Amino acid sequence: VDQKNGMLYTDTYQGGALKERVLSMYIGTATVITADMFQPGLTTIGQYAFYQNANITEVTIPASVTSIEIAAFSSCSNLTTVTFLESDDPGRTLTIEDGSSSTGVFAKCTKLTTVKLPDGLTYIAEYMFNSCGFTGIEIPASVKKIGDYAFGSTKLTELVIPEGVETIGESAFRTIGTLTSLTIPSTVTSIGKYAFYQCKLLEEIYYNAAECADLTTSNNVFYQCGKSSSGITVYIGKTVESIPSYLFHPGSATSNSNVPNIVTIVIDGNALESIGQAAFRGVATIETIYYGGSMADLTALMTGIGSDNTELLAADIYLYSEDTPPANDTNDEFAGVGNVGGVNIAGYWHWTQDEGNNVVTEWVFTPAEPEPEPEPGEGGGETTEPGTEVTEPTDPEQDQETSSDEETV
Repeated sequence: VDQKNGMLYTDTYQGGALKERVLSMYIGTATVITADMFQPGLTTIGQYAFYQNANITEVTIPASVTSIEIAAFSSCSNLTTVTFLESDDPGRTLTIEDGSSSTGVFAKCTKLTTVKLPDGLTYIAEYMFNSCGFTGIEIPASVKKIGDYAFGSTKLTELVIPEGVETIGESAFRTIGTLTSLTIPSTVTSIGKYAFYQCKLLEEIYYNAAECADLTTSNNVFYQCGKSSSGITVYIGKTVESIPSYLFHPGSATSNSNVPNIVTIVIDGNALESIGQAAFRGVATIETIYYGGSMADLTALMTGIGSDNTELLAADIYLYSEDTPPANDTNDEFAGVGNVGGVNIAGYWHWTQDEGNNVVTEWVFTPAEPEPEPEPGEGGGETTEPGTEVTEPTDPEQDQETSSDEETV
C-alpha cells in the first residue's frame, strides 16, 4: 500500500526478485497523476484501477508499464489528458486488453481531448477509446491492427490512418458524427464490417489500399456515410490496382437513405486495373469521375469492371491531360469529347496547386481565333478604291518583243 499516493499494489516475486507489480486500485484524491507517483517497477495497471474516478484530469503512464487491463480508466468523467512515456528499451511491448462498450481501457472518458500514444504500440484494443471526446489523435506508425469499436462514437474530425496499419476492425470508427476526412493507407489488407458506419459528415475519402481483400454484401463499410454533408469525394491513390468487391455497397439496403453519398471520384494515375463486383452498387449519387489516364487506359479498365457497377458508367468522365487538349475538327470542343464506347467523356482535367495542395482542375475549352483577313494595302500591294480593277504593271520592252515575235510568226 502506497498511502502517500493512495495506490494499492499486488507484487509477484520470483527467486527473491520482483517479477510483476500490478496497480490494483487507486484510492487517492489527486487530480493530476504523474509518472513518479507510481511505484518503481510498475508493470501492469490492473482492471478497474481508476474506473469511474471523477477526480483525475491528467495521467502520465510510466515507460515500465507493459500491460493495461480492462476498464483501467473507463468512465473517468473529467479525464482530459493521457500521456504514455517512451521507453529506452527497444524491445518493450505494450499490451492493452480488449474491452466492451463500458470496459474499454479509456471507454466513455467523454472529456478526454489529448492522447499521446507510445511508439512501439502495435495494437489498438477493442473499445479502447470508444465514446471518448477527442477531436484528433496521432496513431503511431508501429500500429498494425485497430480493434473492433476502438474509436467508435468519438469526436474525430480528420483521420489519417498511418502507413503500416494492416487491419481495420469491425465498427472501428463507427458513428463518428464529426468526421469529415479519412485517409486509408496502402498497407491495409482487411476492413471489417461497419468500419465507418454512419459517419454522416464525411466529405473526403483518400483510399490507398493496394491489396485489400474483397468484402461481402453484408459488410456495410460506408453505410449512410456523407448523408449530412454536401457529398463525398473519393480519391483513389495512384498505386491502387484494384478496388475490393462490395467496398461502397450498402448491403441489402440500397435506398437513397442508406448508400454513401459519393458525388465525385478522382482516380489518380492509370494503375487501376479492376473494380470488384458491386463495389459501387446502388451508389446512384455519383456524378463525376476524374480518371487519371487516357481513353485507351480507360477502355482497358472497363474490361476489368465487375458486375453491378452500372452507376460508374452513368457518370460524366473526365480524362487526364497534362497540357491543353487539342480541339476537334470543327473547333467547337476538345477532341475525343462525347459518347465514346458507351461512356460520356465530358472533358479533360489536370492537377493544379493551391497553397501546396493538389486541386482537380478542368480544362476549359476556348475556340481558336480564326486567321484575320488581310487589310487593304497589306502585303506590299497598292491601295485601291472599292470596285477598282487592279492590273499588273507591264514591261514596255517585253511588249515590244512580244509584238515582234508575233509579227515574225
